[in-house]
Amino acid sequence: MKKTNRARLLVVEDDSNMRELIVLGLESGSFEVVAVEDGAIAMETILKEKSPELIYQLMITDLKMPNLSGEDLIAEMCAKNIRIPVMVMSGHGDKPALIRLMRMGCNDFIDKPFTVTQLLDSVRMTLEKIRTRKIDQEAREARLRKQLAEMKRLLKKYETQFASMRREF
Repeated sequence: MKKTNRARLLVVEDDSNMRELIVLGLESGSFEVVAVEDGAIAMETILKEKSPELIYQLMITDLKMPNLSGEDLIAEMCAKNIRIPVMVMSGHGDKPALIRLMRMGCNDFIDKPFTVTQLLDSVRMTLEKIRTRKIDQEAREARLRKQLAEMKRLLKKYETQFASMRREF
């Protein structure tokens, strides 16, 4: 695969006209887009990749689809420990499903119908939140590594002191 600075998105939408409009809209926003027609094909597409989290920066999925719904797709990804950020789109206004999805780690939700501008704004905002969260996590991990190194240094120092005290007795 050729290197690109553009975010690569996986779009999962069963309605072919809607899928094509979403792809055109996202491509107009300079995103690289892979589009599939249902959750089962999305799962196959994801599993073909060695590190899907590095290939796809965001998956945008419809909620209600044949074969494998968006909710079932997200649940299967969770079960397989696949950590692609997810945005759900739905025209059904299913609030209980939205709550379940957010608890499963869904990053954002967009109601259908939406304009291309609304979609692009939502995708950009979601990607920015993900990027910020990643930077914060990396900073926390760096602090923890530094604290661990200091604790190891102190442990070694105390082990040395303890060993010399034992020899004195």
